[in-house]
Amino acid sequence: MKIHKIITQLHTVFKRSPLIRDILASFRNVTCARHAHGDEPEGEEPMTVKTTLIAVAAWILTATPAMAGEAAKDASPDQAAKGERATELRRSLLAFDSSKDVSIRKLVRPAGWVSPPHHHTGQVFLYVVDGAGEMELGSKTLTGGPGTIMEAQPGEVMIMKNASDSEPLHFMLFQIGPVGAPNVVIRE
Repeated sequence: MKIHKIITQLHTVFKRSPLIRDILASFRNVTCARHAHGDEPEGEEPMTVKTTLIAVAAWILTATPAMAGEAAKDASPDQAAKGERATELRRSLLAFDSSKDVSIRKLVRPAGWVSPPHHHTGQVFLYVVDGAGEMELGSKTLTGGPGTIMEAQPGEVMIMKNASDSEPLHFMLFQIGPVGAPNVVIRE
């Protein structure tokens, strides 16, 4: 029943948008009905909490008008000139913990791009939409293409890369962290 609780909490967070509220209500009803009746399709694993959150967020974002725009709200002119785009789609207080907020960002990074060493102030889930990404976290490296989810803990130093020399990397960044804190801190 964790999935039902999380979707209910997301429903509360996004209650001001009738479209998103209706989508979440529909998703909650379908997911909970499948869970209650054990109606998972043959050969399919039950949805995990993390998978459900990503699926709900992706569903919300594809139905959100903000996705249509490519405004580089937080990309500097230098970044935009290099083909880097970053759009914060949503930043809201968590309904169940007002000391934290959730930030949902859509990012595009050009072929061969490498970030400087940095850390995030909150827990991060990165979802690769298109292209190939590589996340270095100390001695371990996570890699993946479309549909891959990578995770980093608050304060964990990372270097993010576009693993392709020819194609851009498109990804979504979901971050849950302290209210008022910056999303990213560059490490020297």
